Amino acid sequence: MTQLTEFARATRTPVGYLLLAEPPDEEVPLADFRTLEDEAIEQPSADLLDTIALVEQRQAWYRGFARSMGEPPVPWPGVASTEDSPRVVAEQMR
Repeated sequence: MTQLTEFARATRTPVGYLLLAEPPDEEVPLADFRTLEDEAIEQPSADLLDTIALVEQRQAWYRGFARSMGEPPVPWPGVASTEDSPRVVAEQMR
């Protein structure tokens, strides 16, 4: 079990995943526009999944911290859609 644990740690894979018959589907919880030679990347890398998890943890922490400090919610989430011009949205956020 030590070798399995070391391998899991080295590959940043949960030990339980290594015991499954097939790897689970891991979906990126946000829009993923990465490409490699104009082809969409099918499987997210461990680095990408780790980075997304870290950013989500930091967002959750800051959200709680800001609330505890009495900060008002930021005004811009949800005010734009994919139909809006990126330039106009960026100007509105400034």
